[in-house]
Amino acid sequence: MFYLKFLLIFLWFLIASLGSLLLPFAIWRARDINRDFGRLLSWGILRILRIRVEVEGLHHLEAQDPVVYVVNHQSGFDLVTFGGLFPKNTIVIGKKEVAWIPVFGWIYLLGRNVLIDRKKTVQAVAGLGQVVQTIQQKRVSIWIFPEGTRNWSGKALLPFKKGAFYVAVQARVPIIPIVSSPLLRLVSWRERRLSGGVLKVRVLPPISTLNLEEDQVDQLAEATRSKMLNALESI
Repeated sequence: MFYLKFLLIFLWFLIASLGSLLLPFAIWRARDINRDFGRLLSWGILRILRIRVEVEGLHHLEAQDPVVYVVNHQSGFDLVTFGGLFPKNTIVIGKKEVAWIPVFGWIYLLGRNVLIDRKKTVQAVAGLGQVVQTIQQKRVSIWIFPEGTRNWSGKALLPFKKGAFYVAVQARVPIIPIVSSPLLRLVSWRERRLSGGVLKVRVLPPISTLNLEEDQVDQLAEATRSKMLNALESI
């Protein structure tokens, strides 16, 4: 059964990918590729696996614009968990290796998302500065996983990288934290488990950065992480 579900997931991934790539040409106008792909991908895979995502605090999601969304990162399945609620006019910050993933890398690039070389500090800092300009000039929101990598540790949250918080302070935009309940009991590629059930997602109230300076980035990151940990414990 695992392999059948895996095959169906792979086929739906191809359908969602091709649909997201071809739709703008079919209707002769620009589309929000990130949102279209996320929602289409999520819609099919959640039904294949019979997983229901319950969202709390959805009214916070697009209450302000633009914002920096900071989200806990458990696995590649996060695309499905959060795809159904991915906000409009939002781009993603990710590592440059994403561009080399077949098909998905094309969608990532067409979606105007930002690739950063985290191994090279100078380029990474320059990339964050570019993100700040993009927010201010194009009025887009940013979606980022502040842990910087998938969390296989079994802990609720890994230590946060500071990039997301630097961007929010420099751009003078709010932070909206989002957390998902533990995924491993439903989906584990290592243990070959694809089960039905409920995933809970909570969108937390916006955190203002208007009165903060760059030397307060560390405090902001810790305060945000604390709020997300508290939310994870209660869902």
